[in-house]
Amino acid sequence: MIGQRQMSLLISTIFIMLAVGLFSCKSDECKLIRCKNGGVCIDGDCVCHDINSGSVCQNCLCQNGGVCDGTRDCDCPPKYNGQFCENFDPNDTIR
Repeated sequence: MIGQRQMSLLISTIFIMLAVGLFSCKSDECKLIRCKNGGVCIDGDCVCHDINSGSVCQNCLCQNGGVCDGTRDCDCPPKYNGQFCENFDPNDTIR
């Protein structure tokens, strides 16, 4: 029969083993994940900049022929502007 002290020690040991197992898993989740385009891995998931999407930030959300420039901006073609090159401006000549 297990005594009160032994039971308490057993419960404490199990709790510590579970806690260590949970926390060590969290820290290892990003070891094999390589986020693209400047995304950052947090707890096994890539957190992307506004102009990227996808499981590893592989998709560029720039519109109208805009190109992700490797930072947090879209490189827009002539006559387009906005964060995602979503705005058409026929008078835009600065590009």
